[in-house]
Amino acid sequence: MSRLFSVLVLTFAILVARAVPAYADDAMSCEVVEIDATVSDKPSIDPKLKDLEKKLKKGPFAAYNTFVQSARMAKKLEVLKAQRFDTPKGAVNLIIREIARPSKKRARLALGIRLENETGKEYMDTKMSVDGGDFLLFARTASEKQTTITAVGCR
Repeated sequence: MSRLFSVLVLTFAILVARAVPAYADDAMSCEVVEIDATVSDKPSIDPKLKDLEKKLKKGPFAAYNTFVQSARMAKKLEVLKAQRFDTPKGAVNLIIREIARPSKKRARLALGIRLENETGKEYMDTKMSVDGGDFLLFARTASEKQTTITAVGCR
């Protein structure tokens, strides 16, 4: 009976060790990118947006053909310690809620994200998960031909 118990405990320990969540002292570099997207006669993507180019050409962002980076900033974030990123057209409040580090895979982050417009009015508050090194994109439409895209990612 005790041998069976030992085997069960060892199996459980191995499974838990494969995806250990982050402790409060873990930190990652997080980045916020603000993008002006428009429809114009001369399509272009700002060279500074090379890391986001594929995402900008897909889905709802394909409705626009000109993308210009208006801000890019990075900060080191610790788990459960919020940071504010002030951008030209608003702000992003970001918190890493948890970091899972499965073996042989990229870190998986649970984020809390709150977006504000230029007057400080909150227009979105969400919790989402993303792989380390990837971006989440959010759009705030000004008109049919213009939107502001906010990209959030950590590595």
